[in-house]
Amino acid sequence: MTRGDEREESSDVTPAVSVVCATYRRPDALGRLLGALAAQDLDEPFEVIVSDDGSGDLARTRALVETSPLDVRLLEHATNRGPGAARNDGWRSARAPYLAFTDDDCQPTPGWLRAGLERVRQGGVIVVGKVDPDPAQQDKVGPWSRSLTIRDARFMQTANTFYARADLEAVGGFDEVFRNGGEDTDLGMRVLAQLGRQRVFEPDAYVLHDVHPGTARSLARSSATRWTDLPLVLRRHPEMRAATHHGVFWKRTHPATLLALGGLVATPLSPLTALLVAPWVVDRAWRNPVPGSRLRSLPGTFLVDSAEVVGCVRGSVRHRSLLL
Repeated sequence: MTRGDEREESSDVTPAVSVVCATYRRPDALGRLLGALAAQDLDEPFEVIVSDDGSGDLARTRALVETSPLDVRLLEHATNRGPGAARNDGWRSARAPYLAFTDDDCQPTPGWLRAGLERVRQGGVIVVGKVDPDPAQQDKVGPWSRSLTIRDARFMQTANTFYARADLEAVGGFDEVFRNGGEDTDLGMRVLAQLGRQRVFEPDAYVLHDVHPGTARSLARSSATRWTDLPLVLRRHPEMRAATHHGVFWKRTHPATLLALGGLVATPLSPLTALLVAPWVVDRAWRNPVPGSRLRSLPGTFLVDSAEVVGCVRGSVRHRSLLL
């Protein structure tokens, strides 16, 4: 797994596993990912496929790939086609019988590939690994920061998932109609249903996820579109409703958010409004993990919660499947 002439020689060796990463305009994060992959303790050859989804200027990304000690290839897309399309191009160009998916804002721990590959080789499984926010980025944590925690195999997120390549070939890979979340869960559910596979959780395949700081406005803007394809997942795979709140709501906070929005729209500046908004205020103020910022962050939190609900409603209308 070296560059230059040695890299060309290594291309004749079939890798044990292919790491596939879709990336879009995050060269700094991609550099950290490649560094973490270079530190893997797997004693078998592996390759890395970076699939850029139309970032535009790729000078820094190309430099990272060219100077990496890994057996790494860069696939370049002229336009942004969505994460499903980028990952499809990645795994279809892979040479290994097993695929390890992760994202450009992830840092796999040294034993990640070894643990995930050992489990997926047992056959008949989709392997989902453990994910935590990077503890080294605690200074970025705030009321509206984003990261990812995975503690089970329900959603089969591509931040940390292992597949047999033959399984993806059998079901046709990711459905590229998904552009706003859910493409990874949809893929996993099709593999389970069509091929009779099982999903298993492997905590030793451990990944740290970047913490993305933000403002209430920026998070609300992304939340209004980020999950609009989730109703399509529920339409295709009704059994996934068991993972929602009461079978209808995407998050536990959404019922109180809808109640508050209804009060503000239908009866503004009336005693009834206060009554309808109160459950949301009490819940959010009580559960805020930073006590000193409970009241101060409430307006921004309500903006974000409302944007999430609006996104779910838009997706429900578009895909004719209810998710609030």
